[in-house]
Amino acid sequence: MKIDSSKKANTTTKPTIAHVYKETLDNGVRVLLDPMPQVRSASIGLYIDAGSANELPQENGTAHCIEHMLFKGTTKHSSRQLSEIQNLLGGQINAYTNTETLCLHASVVDNQLLDAMDIMTEMMLESLFSPAEIERERTVILDEIAMCEDDPEEAIMDLFMNTIYPNHPLGRPIIGTAKTVAQINQDDLLSFMHREFTPDRLILSVTGNFDLEQIREKAHELLDNLKPGVTGMPQTPLTVPETRFSVRHEHRKLQQTHLCLGGIGPHRTHKDWPGFNLMMMALGGSTSSRIFQQIRENNGLAYNIGATGYPGRNTGCYIIDGATTNKNLDRVVDLCRKEIDNLRTRPITDYELRIARQQCATGLLLGLESTNARMSRMATSEMLFGRHVSVEEAIDQINKITTDDIAKLADQYLIGTPYALTTIGAKASA
Repeated sequence: MKIDSSKKANTTTKPTIAHVYKETLDNGVRVLLDPMPQVRSASIGLYIDAGSANELPQENGTAHCIEHMLFKGTTKHSSRQLSEIQNLLGGQINAYTNTETLCLHASVVDNQLLDAMDIMTEMMLESLFSPAEIERERTVILDEIAMCEDDPEEAIMDLFMNTIYPNHPLGRPIIGTAKTVAQINQDDLLSFMHREFTPDRLILSVTGNFDLEQIREKAHELLDNLKPGVTGMPQTPLTVPETRFSVRHEHRKLQQTHLCLGGIGPHRTHKDWPGFNLMMMALGGSTSSRIFQQIRENNGLAYNIGATGYPGRNTGCYIIDGATTNKNLDRVVDLCRKEIDNLRTRPITDYELRIARQQCATGLLLGLESTNARMSRMATSEMLFGRHVSVEEAIDQINKITTDDIAKLADQYLIGTPYALTTIGAKASA
């Protein structure tokens, strides 16, 4: 099928979006509600605006350990009872930790939403962190660490972040290390929670089929009694890391060598991020992108390879990652660097930019049909910008980006700039 490159992408669609309700309680808790009466589901998230980047060096892995312990017993229910309640809800309550966030979330049928709010708030605010449960879960987390270390695709990312952000929380594994996790105790978990998990950092985000006033009242019932964050312990601020650029190799007897090559990019709220994201998509974000076409389709050097921007709250980077046979490693690295350098003599075209725009817009628009995606996007927008950024606004923003803008970003962030390279496998890059 021939694609008419003269046609403009239809990225200006105006989907109907219900009004997003926001209320800040007296103690600082933010409540975000997005009614979707056309569905029979609801998604709920309790977001703490703090994560592993708020840990001190000796606390590495503490936020992730807290995430695990939220499921291990509260003042009202045992670990087994929590599991049974979750199953009775018909959905699944889950959680995750990243560098800047800890989130407890669930998707349920709409008539189970109030019960889900009850048990999730109990888990977040009334967990016991029993020493006996900590000891049992410590073994589970140590197994999780071993599993990640055994997976070169996981290990290469940790090695890269540690290389480019040394001596900084962003350079430490979110999950922690065997050494730090072995030392975590109840006092450590409670101290971190009291210091970092304050009401002004808590967001309740709900999307789906519900009565707005009923959920508002429930939010007040569950969260009004939280005391404002005055603990006497200063919160650990997010700091801008000092970046370094070097080449590191970890020897393993593998059939392939895994690689990450990258450098610095804009942070998530920087004016350059939307254009930088489009540039990275055109460079290596799809099967039609330059790096994928050059490495896999033209030369057959890798099964999968791509490029992605990784923006944080106050810093960002880009990563080209993939795996190749040991004998082809140097050639793959060289071709990746050449594709970056080629951005000067062969800038991103209007057609490539149109493809990247359409990819971004499609992801945003499809997310409108998922209660979980809308709930997550609403909370993330609040944490980053302090307001709801609509899909229409985001699409309008990417539609204004031109190829001239992309060329300037390539000069600023990619062409001729320093980079880090990490490899895991039998062969190091020359």
